[in-house]
Amino acid sequence: FIAENTIRTDNRWSNLRLGTRRENCENQRRPKATNRSGYLGVHFHKGSQKYIAAIHIDGHRKHLGMFLTAEAASAAYLAAKREHHRLFTA
Repeated sequence: FIAENTIRTDNRWSNLRLGTRRENCENQRRPKATNRSGYLGVHFHKGSQKYIAAIHIDGHRKHLGMFLTAEAASAAYLAAKREHHRLFTA
């Protein structure tokens, strides 16, 4: 089950909906603690000294581009998330 109002502790039946494991992963709103860029879907590529944005769509990783700033890479990721993960984007 996935919380409709994004409050993880609100487990009332009226607030929950069925969701697959993949849909639950699409519901992620913050980067993991190990993400050093600070942005969801963004990581730093040492070789090019640029930030890379990528998103998972239907089980495949889609490269969104290389950017000079983490903010620009995050904007590309959020645009793709709004397009492909429509139910799970704020």
